[in-house]
This record gives sequence, C-alpha cells and structure tokens, in this order.
Amino acid sequence: MEELETRIRMAAESILENETIAEGLDELAGSALLEWGVTCAKQIAREAEGEDDEEIEEAMYPRMRALRKLLNAAKNFARADAAQRLTLLDELLTPASSVYADKFFRPNPAAMQELVKDTQLGQQETITQVRNLFENRSQGENIDV
Repeated sequence: MEELETRIRMAAESILENETIAEGLDELAGSALLEWGVTCAKQIAREAEGEDDEEIEEAMYPRMRALRKLLNAAKNFARADAAQRLTLLDELLTPASSVYADKFFRPNPAAMQELVKDTQLGQQETITQVRNLFENRSQGENIDV
C-alpha cells in the first residue's frame, strides 16, 4: 500500500514539476491543465501492474509519455485559432487513447467540431472543454483511434 501511495505521489509530482506543461497559458488555464494532468497521472499510477518496481515503471512510461503529449496538445489547442485547431485534433486523440487506455471513448465528431470553431472561449474554458471531450462518456464511443 505504501508503495502504491509513493508511486501515485511521484507520478503527480512529475507533472507538477514540469514547468513547460503550463508555459504560455494564463494562470487559470495553467492550473486547469495541471489539475487534469495530475488526475490522469494518479490514475495511471493506480492502474500500473508488474512484479517489481522496474516492471511497474515500464508499464507506466508509455502512458505518462502520452499524457505529457496530450497536455502539450491541449495547451496548443487552447492557444490556437480555428484553422490551427483542426490540424491539432489528431494530436489530442492519439495520446488520449493511450492515457485513458480501455476507458477511452472517441469524442463525438460534432462536439469536436464545435470546440474547434469556438475560439471565443478563454484558455481555461477551452482546456476544460477538451478534457470533457475525453471524460464525458455520453458524448463518445468506445473505439480505437
């Protein structure tokens, strides 16, 4: 149990200590992005399985790497205009499928298009909406990308 708590804490710290994750965002958006990242990192740590610490770290590594890519893509999406956002959708979907693993639901295409077009939202609201695309199960289908 103590090992699990340590692993969860270390996963969360790896997100919080990475200064580039929220770089270029306003304070509220940066906080929203970090909170999302910490929540996902903790879940990844909880779900990691292996015989020893080395195997567990090997199991976590691809998902943690995908999480950093997802957070970076969400940051870029929040700062982009509609044309740029369209090209950034794949940069969100691919790592999200690894981060959420068997809980991944491909977002509803109409919801994605609406978010692409809605450049009037602030950075924090955009990040929250991107997160909701992947965590609101009623808006998507459980399929592979």
